[in-house]
Amino acid sequence: MYKIQQLPLLWNGAEKSYTLDVTAESATVAAVAKIKEALGVDNFNNCTFTAVPVTQTIKLGSSSGALVLKVPASTVCEATDITTRITSQDGNKSIDVTVKGVTISYPDANDAAFKLIDNAQTWDGSKAVLGRTFTGAGTQESNYTAVTATRNLKELYSNYAAVESSFAGLGSGATLKFAPVLAEGEVSITGVTVTESGDVTVTNSYEGDPIKVTLTGKCGEHEVFSKEIAVTIPADKLNGTKFYDTSIFFAAYVNEENPMIDQLLREALNTRIVNRFLGYQSKAKGVVDKQVYALWNILQKRKFRYSSVSNTSLSSNVVFSQRVRTFDDALDSSQINCVDGSVLFASLLRSINIDPILVRTPGHMFVGYYTDNSHKDMNFLETTMIGDVDLDDFFPDEQLDSTMVGKSQNEMSLLTFEKSKQYANKKYKENEEGIHSGKLNYMFLEISKEVRRKIQPIGK
Repeated sequence: MYKIQQLPLLWNGAEKSYTLDVTAESATVAAVAKIKEALGVDNFNNCTFTAVPVTQTIKLGSSSGALVLKVPASTVCEATDITTRITSQDGNKSIDVTVKGVTISYPDANDAAFKLIDNAQTWDGSKAVLGRTFTGAGTQESNYTAVTATRNLKELYSNYAAVESSFAGLGSGATLKFAPVLAEGEVSITGVTVTESGDVTVTNSYEGDPIKVTLTGKCGEHEVFSKEIAVTIPADKLNGTKFYDTSIFFAAYVNEENPMIDQLLREALNTRIVNRFLGYQSKAKGVVDKQVYALWNILQKRKFRYSSVSNTSLSSNVVFSQRVRTFDDALDSSQINCVDGSVLFASLLRSINIDPILVRTPGHMFVGYYTDNSHKDMNFLETTMIGDVDLDDFFPDEQLDSTMVGKSQNEMSLLTFEKSKQYANKKYKENEEGIHSGKLNYMFLEISKEVRRKIQPIGK
């Protein structure tokens, strides 16, 4: 038996043949020469090669008369001895040849050939900023017909072309691709396209959610590395459209002076949940939450129902609008969507001197309130749960609806109140960064004295 030491090899998406007698290892060259001598051949043409055992997929073979190690496509293995029986052309001589310690591994992300290097001149290492592209007639200042935000993210890395070439050298199964990061259930991001080659384009239909892109290097299904890139866009002028943040005008729908509020507060006091509304006067723990629950309870007794109707005839790809019911409309119809319920509840909170907060995330709004006069702590409420909702939709793992059987109206009201806080507080924590970022479709609006000086309630 003749033995040859083999250097480590890399995964490849195609079958590969590695010639042994041209290796830089002098011992291997000498071993191949001895094999030829033992078989009485000048080259390996027409020799027969049989794997030992025959189930072994990696084996020796011949290519243009040279002795080669043949590795099937997409093979990976730890150090393994590969034995092949070689029979001479005339069939008179056979010898077993073992290639010692054959190792075939995936590339390492820290190997120089596969390690991307940040280009400090075009990227700060935390985000990629897109640049505006003006197209069509006119100038940047006037009469332009289209503006998009674009960039190819390859330029974030000074050696991208070299790393791309390294992956290409591993065969068709090796890929280096950019892709958008999508939320669960999403198939695309409105107004945003990301090509596999790194071109990011944002148009004016973009809705303002944070954009992230991944750059992933893979060998087959094996991930060599994955990098997440935060993308920042110039959001004020896209396709000739300037976006104005009008979030503060939601404060106009918070009407703590509506004449109907006195009646609602009397109804709440009649429940005996609280004897009076103290706002922040009492320092006792839980007093503020108890007052808030009294308001929740009376709205449930008025049998409010959730209504998802929110679109208006003004909605378009240029004007983004939301229908909001006034305090009177909401009371008359006993219907609320997430915005109606939030501004209605904020009106009641402000009327009892508890400071409310309107919170918006993409596609949703909920209400919050400070639990102390120093504004150190907050709670949040999912007002859509005021209506006759299926709690299992909000807490699918808890099977809450089955626990409601036999409970009194007040017991069910308290349960939904506590679960509303739990759900909304969780949503706030999950979206806290975006809520305080000032980005489109996010909002944290305190209905404070300062805001009230700027924006008066509708109808006042």
